Amino acid sequence: MLFIAVHDEIASIPLEKVTWQNTIGALISCERKLEPEFASCYFPMYMSTASDVRDASSAANEKVEKNEVELSGRKDVYLRFKSLYD
Repeated sequence: MLFIAVHDEIASIPLEKVTWQNTIGALISCERKLEPEFASCYFPMYMSTASDVRDASSAANEKVEKNEVELSGRKDVYLRFKSLYD
């Protein structure tokens, strides 16, 4: 998945080579690309009249959220972001 690959790429940047563009900028760019795909997962959960579609959308949304929580807890990525402000 692109979101995981971007986090892996950020984590691999040596601390002395961290820039706004190759960390925060890369993550923002990735999120902008993926937001329509994420929206297509969770939008039917709120708008579909079919319960099976709502259930499938809810399940997909839970998987996306679980992945986001796991990625947001990565210490290696956090250290790259932190180094911008140290």
